[in-house]
Amino acid sequence: MPNIETYFLVDFENVKEAGLVCSDKLTEHDHIHIFSTQNNPKINFNILATLNKVDLNIHVVPSGKQSLDMHLASYLGYLIGSNSKTQKKCEYIIISKDTGYDNIILFLKELTKTDITRLPMLNHKKQNNNDTPKIQNSKTSKKAAIKTKQSTSTAKSSLKTKLNAEIQRTISNAGYVNNVSNDVASIVSNCPMDEHFVCNIHNALEQNYNNYMELYKLIKPVVKKYSTNTANIKTTLSSAQVKSTIEQVLKKASFDDNVVSYVSSIAKKYYATENSKYNIHWILVSEYGNKQGLNIYNHIKKYLR
Repeated sequence: MPNIETYFLVDFENVKEAGLVCSDKLTEHDHIHIFSTQNNPKINFNILATLNKVDLNIHVVPSGKQSLDMHLASYLGYLIGSNSKTQKKCEYIIISKDTGYDNIILFLKELTKTDITRLPMLNHKKQNNNDTPKIQNSKTSKKAAIKTKQSTSTAKSSLKTKLNAEIQRTISNAGYVNNVSNDVASIVSNCPMDEHFVCNIHNALEQNYNNYMELYKLIKPVVKKYSTNTANIKTTLSSAQVKSTIEQVLKKASFDDNVVSYVSSIAKKYYATENSKYNIHWILVSEYGNKQGLNIYNHIKKYLR
C-alpha cells in the first residue's frame, strides 16, 4: 500500500509554538509549511529541531488583515493542483483554531474530492487504521468498569475513615464535647464525596446547628484537603471507566466497531487532560467530518469533563 503524503499548513499567527508540538509519528512523508508574518515572534530553534525528519518549509507573508489566511488558502489550492498531476496519495491538514477556514475546506473538498481537515496542533494527526486499538468484548468492558468502580469506592471509603478521625480531632481540640465531634463527623460522612462535597457539608451543618458557621470554619480546611484528594482519585480511576461507558453508548447507537474502538480510545487518552472536551471534539470532527464527527460527539459529550 503506497504511503500517504501529508501536507500540514500551519497558521503560526493563530497557533503560535503550541501548534507545533510534534508527534513522534511524523516521517519523511510529512510536509510542513509554516505561514508567518514579520510581526510574529521568531520560532524557537528547539521546536524546529523536533521537525528534522520532515520536509519543512517556512513562508513569511506580508502583514495585514486576513493576509496570512489568504496566502495559506491560496497555497493549499496550489498544492492540491500540483499533486493532482502525480500518482501520489495526499492529505492536507490546516493547523489552526480559526473556524474561518472551514468553509474553504468544505468548498475545496467538494470541488477536488481531496482529503482536507483542520486541527489545532500537529500532534493531533489522525491515526492510521493499523494504529486503531482492538475493541474489547462486552464482558471485558463490564469487568473493567466493575473493577474501576470497586477501586474508586475502596479509595473513597479509606479517605472518609481518615477524614472522620481528623474531623473528630479538630472539633475536640477546639473544646467541644465528644458528642458534638462524633455528630459532626457523622454528618460529614453522610455527604457524598463529589464536586459539591464542601457545599453539602455547609448546608448539612446549617440544618443541625445554630452555631454552624463556627463549626464549618473549624473543619473547612480539613474538608477541602480531602475534597481535593477525592477529585484526584476520580481523575485517576475514571479514564478506563469512561472508555467502557462510551463503548457501550456508541454500540447502543449502532456505530460500527472501528468507530467504537477509535472514539473510546481517544476519550480515554484525553479525558483527564486540560481542555479535554475541546480536544476530543476537534479530533472527531477532523477524523469523521463535521456532520458525523458532531453526531458522535453529541452521543458522548455528557460523559466527558
